[in-house]
Amino acid sequence: MISGVVIEGLDEAKRKLGELHPKQMRTAERASMRAAGNVLAAAAKRRAPRRTGFLASKGIGVSVSLKGDAPVANVGANRVGRFQELGTRKMRARPFLRPALAETKDQVVETYAAAFKKRVAQLTQ
Repeated sequence: MISGVVIEGLDEAKRKLGELHPKQMRTAERASMRAAGNVLAAAAKRRAPRRTGFLASKGIGVSVSLKGDAPVANVGANRVGRFQELGTRKMRARPFLRPALAETKDQVVETYAAAFKKRVAQLTQ
């Protein structure tokens, strides 16, 4: 059985988004994506192996790029982090990025939505 879904405020949201210049829209999307990526990066830093602490302090970063028209947040680790995450033939894997994503995926989406809503509100005042 299919039940109906009613989304309140959709007309107002469409109107506000229509008021934005495409460049303003991209800026809002990128800023929101960076905020969401920072949530994931913080969780990855908490979960990173801590033998020397270098990986957690400087080895995990966020970059935002465009893939087509959509912004993409890349949360990644340096060379040492890749070996920790995936392992080598002589070292077992100690994943920290994938568990961090599993732990924070809902929070990442909520952060993106809140940041985007805030940015659009600022731009349409």
